[in-house]
Amino acid sequence: MNQKEYIYKTAKETIFNKDNPTFSMRTIAKKCDVGIGTVYKYYGNKSDILLDIIKEFWLSYVTEIKEQHNTSKTFTETIKTYYNTLLKYSIEFNYNMLVNELTSSKLKRGKELHQHHQVHFIDIIHNEMTLKQITTNIPYESLSAFIADYLVMTVKTNNQQYDQFELVLNELICE
Repeated sequence: MNQKEYIYKTAKETIFNKDNPTFSMRTIAKKCDVGIGTVYKYYGNKSDILLDIIKEFWLSYVTEIKEQHNTSKTFTETIKTYYNTLLKYSIEFNYNMLVNELTSSKLKRGKELHQHHQVHFIDIIHNEMTLKQITTNIPYESLSAFIADYLVMTVKTNNQQYDQFELVLNELICE
C-alpha cells in the first residue's frame, strides 16, 4: 500500500469511527505517523478526502449491482435488489454524513460526482428494462431516471418505504 492509500484508508477509518467524532487533517497525520505536510501533499483539505470516499461509494455500488445481474429475476425484483444494495452502501459509507461534511466550496464537486455516477445507475436500469423487454407507456429514459432518482432520494432521506414504490412501479410497467 502506498502512502496516499494508507492516508486514505486511515482517514476513512477515522471518519467512520463513531467513538472518535474528530476528523481533521492533523488527526489523520498523527494516526498515520506522518507530518501534516505529507497529508496535504495528497489532499488539499478534508473535503478532498470525503470526495474520494464518495467516489468509492458510487464505484463500489455500481460494480456490485452490475455483478448482481440475474436473468431469472423479474425487473421489479432486480430494482428491489438495487435498492437494498444502495441502502447497504449508504449505511456502510454513512453517505449522508459524508455529504453534510463537505465544505461549501466542495459541495458543488460532491454533487457533480453524485450526478456523474447516478448517470451510470440510470444506464444500468435502462439496460435492465431493455433486457427484460419491459412494456410501459413511459419512455425508458424517463422511467429509468425516475426509478434511480426515487431510490437515491428514498435512501438519502431515510424514508424506507420501498413497498409503496414497488406498487407504483408495478402499475407503470408490464413484465
